[in-house]
Amino acid sequence: MNANLHYDCNGESWTILDFHSSITFSTERGLKQAINRKINRDLESGNLRRHFGTGSRVNVNVYCKELGFTEKPLATTHVNVY
Repeated sequence: MNANLHYDCNGESWTILDFHSSITFSTERGLKQAINRKINRDLESGNLRRHFGTGSRVNVNVYCKELGFTEKPLATTHVNVY
């Protein structure tokens, strides 16, 4: 299945449009791993730092149309931007 990550900081919602925000998974464990891999790639590439700034606490919402999670997120987590 495919899902998309949406980042939110202080009410400023942001879907990463200038780089790929989609993840693929088949199990609940795979979903968690895919979310962590994507967040780590976005941190390491500097994309989150450029948009939200160093030291920001960013909420991450994951939406999956295939499972009907379009209004409410399938999963949520947060990340501290470094």
